[in-house]
Amino acid sequence: MDDRFNLHNNRGNAPGDRRQRFLLSGIYQLPFGKGRKYLANANRLVNGALGGWQVSSLILAETGPYLTAFDGNPLDSQSNLNEVGRPAVVRPDQVASCDISNPTPGEWFNTNAFVLTPAGAGRTGNAGVGNCEGPGTVTVAAGCRRYLWRKSTCEYGSNRRSPTCSIIRISRLRRR
Repeated sequence: MDDRFNLHNNRGNAPGDRRQRFLLSGIYQLPFGKGRKYLANANRLVNGALGGWQVSSLILAETGPYLTAFDGNPLDSQSNLNEVGRPAVVRPDQVASCDISNPTPGEWFNTNAFVLTPAGAGRTGNAGVGNCEGPGTVTVAAGCRRYLWRKSTCEYGSNRRSPTCSIIRISRLRRR
């Protein structure tokens, strides 16, 4: 808390909060090998090399987190709240919007939107909490895997109301 006499100054967007998030994931079994559309009658060597493969993907797009501007030098404070002697940050005055029309990796918000609180002001800066939105994130991941051996079992017991199915995956590098 920067100013215990002005609690309204500490209200704002939660740091790290991301308002919009889109996530898409999928798995596709490739149609090659025994029991598939292509190479269904291939020999064991071809089926062993090309059969049983799956590809997967994940796409994540989200808005940036909310950030709070502060001055790292407590000696710049004009509030007479003893920021030097306690663990508090010095907030600047906000004079413009954080948004810029063409953000770059080196400058993704308007650095000229903030100025030091004027000398002798006797107050903390007016920059609110979480008033700037950081850069968004777009992540794309892909993978492939192969089942070397798979055994499926389904059972229905008298004490169960519905069938219970489980898939046991065991990978073996060589046959014994």
